[in-house]
Amino acid sequence: MSTGDWDPELTAWRRRVRGRLLGGALGDALGARFEGLPIVDAGELQDWIDSDRPLRWTDDTALQLALADYLAGLEHLLVTHPR
Repeated sequence: MSTGDWDPELTAWRRRVRGRLLGGALGDALGARFEGLPIVDAGELQDWIDSDRPLRWTDDTALQLALADYLAGLEHLLVTHPR
């Protein structure tokens, strides 16, 4: 059993981190088509969401995941009561 598997606070913290990473990836994938535009029409965004086109993340998500992976490997950053 790894450190924290039994700790409900750490388990909840891990779920929040996972949710933030997934939320960031989803936002990146939804916004990738509109990157660099000064304004996005809500109807155009809704059309994009309703379409059957696959969402693809960009290098922003790749870098976020690489950084998260690196930070996860730094055991000395692990705290017993994350807040």
